[in-house]
Amino acid sequence: GARAAWAEVAAAEARGSLATEALTQAHARRVAVEARVEAGDLAELEARLARLAEAQAALAAVEAQRAAAEARVTLARFVPDAATVAVSGSPGDAVPTPIGATERPDVQASRRRVDAAEAALRAERAAVLAAVDLGAAVEREGGATFAGPTVQLTLPLWKLNPEGRATARAEVGVAQAEADATARAAEAEQLTTRGAATRSRAARAGLAGEPAADARAAIAAIDRAQDGGELDPGTATLLRQQALDGAISAISLDLATAHAELDALLAQSDPALLPPELREVSR
Repeated sequence: GARAAWAEVAAAEARGSLATEALTQAHARRVAVEARVEAGDLAELEARLARLAEAQAALAAVEAQRAAAEARVTLARFVPDAATVAVSGSPGDAVPTPIGATERPDVQASRRRVDAAEAALRAERAAVLAAVDLGAAVEREGGATFAGPTVQLTLPLWKLNPEGRATARAEVGVAQAEADATARAAEAEQLTTRGAATRSRAARAGLAGEPAADARAAIAAIDRAQDGGELDPGTATLLRQQALDGAISAISLDLATAHAELDALLAQSDPALLPPELREVSR
């Protein structure tokens, strides 16, 4: 929960940073294009496209800021001063180094329910026998005192108790079936989350370079090409958006990979997700 929320904030604010930077650049380009249109160097269409690109960048920046604010609110459920605490790095920094799997709490709980049901069945079976009370008695007769043990039996001597035993057996069966289902679900979740985490890591590792830096470099090159007349403003705007979309997609991939790895650790009930002071207690 806390680590996933931290990863969400890191990703949202990374997207927000790129979106804000893109808006600043879009505004500067729109002003420059309008000046060239005013001077007669470009057609009015280029100014319209520049204004539309700035509107698109403004919307992206506002939505990114809203997403970052919502992520901070979620983080506040786990972290004091979440509205102002510094969050740096990538979403992957929220993933701890695995320590090792432990038995899951849901599996433990289901097994305890089976133990309780079996104990109730043993009690019902024991109730078939009559209760025997042992004690001691003292009597006086003719000036003499006699002492000895006493035995008290509850009648009838045999109580078959068919309903109680049948109910207890049924409860054992239900508890065992639920425990088996819980164990199967836990095993399936562990296998699938490990597989998803492995695939996510492979996809992220397959990317070359640093997407955010590449996007900034690409946008700078596009700007130079536009200024040099190699690209018209409309084409340059589309290329800039492609570069920005690629960088934001890489951030989203980092977040998705972090979530996949955290899900795998959670499915394994790995103590790495706990604060250090609680890790030994959980094992």
